[in-house]
Amino acid sequence: MSDKETVELTIDSNEEAQNKEGTSVLVLHEDVEEFTIEPLETGDFIVEDCIFERKTPSDFASSLQEGRLREKVERMAASDYRPFVLIEGDMSDFSNLEHSKMPPKSLRGMTASILGRNGIPVVFCSNPKLLADIAIRIARKTEEDLNNHHVKTTESVKDVPFVTQFFMNVEGIGLSTAEELTEAFGSVEEAMNASTDELASVGGIGEKRAQNIHDTIHEGEETTTERQTTSIRI
Repeated sequence: MSDKETVELTIDSNEEAQNKEGTSVLVLHEDVEEFTIEPLETGDFIVEDCIFERKTPSDFASSLQEGRLREKVERMAASDYRPFVLIEGDMSDFSNLEHSKMPPKSLRGMTASILGRNGIPVVFCSNPKLLADIAIRIARKTEEDLNNHHVKTTESVKDVPFVTQFFMNVEGIGLSTAEELTEAFGSVEEAMNASTDELASVGGIGEKRAQNIHDTIHEGEETTTERQTTSIRI
């Protein structure tokens, strides 16, 4: 058992029945002491004040094609929890779905729409164990922010501008620093085009944090023309 405080976990009963492996790694995580399985109106599982929709790239494609994904995303955005979409794979997997009728461009577009229009972070995880771990870490960080009064309520998170949320997805960047970065770089495009020196020039950032911000927001890029501004790859 970890020396950190344990978290509360609730798993949707349908998700538990359909994804035994994913459920197992969640409940066996060292920071989960107790869990419940029950029907959820939306999302696949809840950790503390965060709700998560879990997809493989194939699931993501099929649920988009069938029209279910948009509905789920809208319900999550309207919930009282802070929502996240976790994808068990890499964005490049969108190009390797042999049986999907959805073109990779459409899947990347939906990823952008989830974040840009609904304000829901999309996080790519390479395997079920990492997916479970990042979900619990996200929930813990969110709880710490609430306790430290960086974010007063779940509703206030939704009111944070998109570009500020974009900066807050970088590890170690809280609301106040993200707001300073937003003031300096008014859009995601400007942030993506900023050099490390330009990022470091923002008060309190410094060279080391600037390099971390730059590396994080450009992580996973294959070419400069295919910048993925919609998610942080884990």
